[in-house]
Amino acid sequence: MTYSSIGALIFLVPLSIAAQQDGLVQVKIQSIRVQGSRLPAASIIRLLELRIGQEANEKTVRAALQHANLSGLFSSIAFNYESEPGSKDVELILDVHDEKPLLPAAIHVPKVDQEEVWQWLKGVDALFTRELPPTDGAIRMYSSYIMKYLQSKDRNEFILGRVLGDAAGKPVSVEFIPGKLREAPGVKR
Repeated sequence: MTYSSIGALIFLVPLSIAAQQDGLVQVKIQSIRVQGSRLPAASIIRLLELRIGQEANEKTVRAALQHANLSGLFSSIAFNYESEPGSKDVELILDVHDEKPLLPAAIHVPKVDQEEVWQWLKGVDALFTRELPPTDGAIRMYSSYIMKYLQSKDRNEFILGRVLGDAAGKPVSVEFIPGKLREAPGVKR
């Protein structure tokens, strides 16, 4: 069996008992269990945008996993379903592997208290910790939410995240600083 970056599918639901849609097994998600991540289960479920009671099939779940992987926080998410015989009600089980390594992060924006920003981010979602993987997705997500914080303070600034390295070029931290948007060729403001 080959595993992709978003995981493998194991159906424990008999095909004969589930409704078919586009040739895919339809199930009803009764619960979602998350295992293997340092991040809170509720945060991961929010990233997936799946809900208890939702009807889903393999295509729906895979799309949700791809959406969560855009965050850059995970190296893989595998899933399977568990159900009672004769029922299309399932528990969706997610086996999450966090992206590593995690690097300490700092927010360096003039006239902004980084402690206040970290508290605000944590209030948005507990997945915003002071350590993150140095992936484009994670840096983009953090930058976007730092900009939302600044907008809430009537500051419309672009935030750039960058990975800092030691003398040997090994990544050691992530820094968020004010940046400038590059204009696309031929586009005037």
